[in-house]
Amino acid sequence: MNKKANQLETLSILRLKEVVFSLLEKEGYKNLKSNQVNIITGETKEGLSVLTTTFYLYQKTLSGNNVEAKELIEKLKLAHKASNPNSMMLISGFSISKSVESTINLAINFNLEIMQRESLSDLIESHFPNFWMYENFDLVSYEKYFLEEMVEKSALLNIQGLESKAKRLIEIYVKPRIFEIKSDLESNSTQLNRVQEIDIMKRTKSCVIEGDTGSGKSTLLKEIGRLQIEEQQDLKTLPIFISPILLFNSDFNIQTASTKLLKDRVPGDWNEIIQSYNILLLIDNIDDFEENEQIGVVEQLNHLSKSKNIRYILTTRSIKTGKISSYYEDVSFFQLRKFNDTQIKEFTSRFFNDNGISSDLIDALEDHRILERLPLTPLSLSLIALVYEKENYEIPATISDIYDNFNQLILGKITATKKFDIIDFNFRERILSVYALEILQNNNGRPFSKINFVKYFKEYFEAKSSSVATEVIEEFLHFFIDNSGILKIEEEEYVNFSHKSFLEYYASLEIFKHKRNLEKDLVDNFLDLNWQNVAIFFAGQSKDMPDFLINIIAKVKGASKLEEHNNAILGARLFIASFISNRQ
Repeated sequence: MNKKANQLETLSILRLKEVVFSLLEKEGYKNLKSNQVNIITGETKEGLSVLTTTFYLYQKTLSGNNVEAKELIEKLKLAHKASNPNSMMLISGFSISKSVESTINLAINFNLEIMQRESLSDLIESHFPNFWMYENFDLVSYEKYFLEEMVEKSALLNIQGLESKAKRLIEIYVKPRIFEIKSDLESNSTQLNRVQEIDIMKRTKSCVIEGDTGSGKSTLLKEIGRLQIEEQQDLKTLPIFISPILLFNSDFNIQTASTKLLKDRVPGDWNEIIQSYNILLLIDNIDDFEENEQIGVVEQLNHLSKSKNIRYILTTRSIKTGKISSYYEDVSFFQLRKFNDTQIKEFTSRFFNDNGISSDLIDALEDHRILERLPLTPLSLSLIALVYEKENYEIPATISDIYDNFNQLILGKITATKKFDIIDFNFRERILSVYALEILQNNNGRPFSKINFVKYFKEYFEAKSSSVATEVIEEFLHFFIDNSGILKIEEEEYVNFSHKSFLEYYASLEIFKHKRNLEKDLVDNFLDLNWQNVAIFFAGQSKDMPDFLINIIAKVKGASKLEEHNNAILGARLFIASFISNRQ
């Protein structure tokens, strides 16, 4: 007997009802209703007529000597009388013998179709092929939720006039270059072995992946979660993607964050869920948290791994920086590399869909030595591609130039009603730059709620005696959040930058254009990864900053701790590249 079909006998009547309800939706039934635990009614359209069908669910044996045929017949008659349908069907997870089927048909005076175990199994297989992986229909619902949530919902799609280009961008997935970092004890050196996404997904150990800002760490995590759903055969695994803002909003508690995502999607409390399923936690970047918060998160992960056999994959900008690296227990380490020439050519050819334009861009990047000077990430290359076709935008010489071009393009495009005409480019740019520096400097890098965001800028511009009416500012702020392409709403509440790089760029812009007295703070905090990229963007804003370079070099030379040396190495090459590019 078919092993898969046999499993249908183990379903409770409630679970069978959930399965059948979803199958009927797939089969095109409308207006599905269920006022009793074992009865579903649905409608189909045939020509101009609407036909009603009553489905009677039965989860007891229908063959052998223990069949309660008389009781079943009476219940079928009552259900038919109560609903008076055009047709009726008996559905069961059990097989029905020919004698029982004959007994039922002889006792009733209406047509009754019967869908027994084997037919039901085939229908499930046709609509939900992953059903048998999990032996649990609820996971099919969670799978659908996960795959829909993991689809990139880029804020770039909101930029007026660039929607089609942004859509092309987010549909491009170039396979990343991932290397496993292994220590060679004999030679006391490190080896890098090339791996694929699926290799990380199949690991039995937990994993930590490092990569530069904008290198595609979040996208890689989502891809691993997607692969987990599509590739698993026998395992029942729940991939759970936990963003930094969700973790912050859950008081840095992994269990709290996980249960928020699973609530109403997978039945049972946390303990029941981890006993019923394997769990794969996908933790997206905890670098921005305080060190004690990061350590607390890692210790929770270690505990879950050891006591509950829960595996995790965590991304970070650097494995070596900070004390946190010493807290990881029994994990594999990986490195996500910047795009190489082959990846860049694949990306540009797929984006432009025109070998001529793609070749022109590659040639221009090579002529300006961008490919050798700058670590082109998926994000930075996306920004270059978006503005390349526009007139009057030169090929960028520094990372700052890339973002300057993008800033000019998008802030000049945001329009809505004539009442917003008074809110010019500088006004819009200042909202972003003030906000970036404020949350970085005074709010520990954490975004404001939408209410506090609007309140902050209403008060800010009122204090500046702005000529724009308060009600217009408030209306524009709501519009700006949804349409800037730079800001986005997270967890249905917080106004965050759509990428950390945008926050760092606009913070540098605020300091360079309006608060040059904070230049010393950039030097003092250069070994802090939360500030380092701000300093790099700041350096790229100027054509001549020898004193700033001298002070940065002195700061790097003064590094006294191991993690400070590692942070210095991370930032020094990019910083010097920005400086040299400007001097040239």
